[in-house]
Amino acid sequence: MAKVVGPLHSSEARGSVGSLTYNTWRGISIVKARTGPTIQYSDAQVALRALTANVTAAWQAATDAQRAAWDQYANNHLDIDWTGNPQRITGYNWAVRINVRRQLLGQPIEPVPPTYVIDIGLTDLEAEPTNGNIVIYWDLYPFTPPPQLLVEFYGTPAHSPGC
Repeated sequence: MAKVVGPLHSSEARGSVGSLTYNTWRGISIVKARTGPTIQYSDAQVALRALTANVTAAWQAATDAQRAAWDQYANNHLDIDWTGNPQRITGYNWAVRINVRRQLLGQPIEPVPPTYVIDIGLTDLEAEPTNGNIVIYWDLYPFTPPPQLLVEFYGTPAHSPGC
């Protein structure tokens, strides 16, 4: 880091030019070498970013009618945040959420949102540890689920907004 007087022929300079970054530190004008990002992403982060990029490309190729269907889905389905409060998210966010999960399950990207509503009664819920995993069994009444039913289980209760 070097102190400079009249950086770039001015009283003060901020920002980067080429490989140099100009700034003011404790009232002193300085210049230092511009550095690149040093964040190392894990393999799982890179894989999820690739899945998200696939969905984003599908969204960009979607027709106006398909986007309108996702927006309508977003209006009809509020998301529950970490505090348990409902919040509205966009059609694009729903498309990413659903289609990234579909890809993780080995399914193709769907250009339109789900159209069926599952209104079921859950009976005979059982859970047992098996080989380091928890296997859950249940019966549904009066419904036969579609072959690609995704069920999510969360292990913690909702937090209060003040936490």
